[in-house]
Amino acid sequence: MREDRCMSKLLSVVHAKEVKSTPRRAFELIADLGTSADKIWPFKSQPFQRTAGPLEEGKSEEWHGPFHAQLQRLESPNALVWRMLTEGVRGTHGFYLAEKGERLTLVEHRLEAELETPEAEMLWRRAEDAHERSITGLLDKLAKVAARK
Repeated sequence: MREDRCMSKLLSVVHAKEVKSTPRRAFELIADLGTSADKIWPFKSQPFQRTAGPLEEGKSEEWHGPFHAQLQRLESPNALVWRMLTEGVRGTHGFYLAEKGERLTLVEHRLEAELETPEAEMLWRRAEDAHERSITGLLDKLAKVAARK
């Protein structure tokens, strides 16, 4: 008898960019993602949504393509972290901000997850390129918008 075992795959994807902004201004722009006030989501053809109203840990949710997450940690202006709710994907993704100087902030987006099933791994493989383009575009747009104020 043959037994196939799924070995889960660990995923760690980090994107970082220094932006000419205070951490507070950059955080405010990130917190507006997926709302009508969103100024930094780069692709209208790839909708990003989150629940309406103020962000609340354990209540606010977001959706992008096949991925669904719930707000796990809100530490303005330093961190905004979402816990993945997508079946077969266990982990988090979030934004981490650190002041680097006067009006200079390092913004990191970290995706740290375990893909627990072959279906979850296939889902990630299909979404990987779009994720790369989305986060790169988002950080570039954040840098432009944040520098205006």
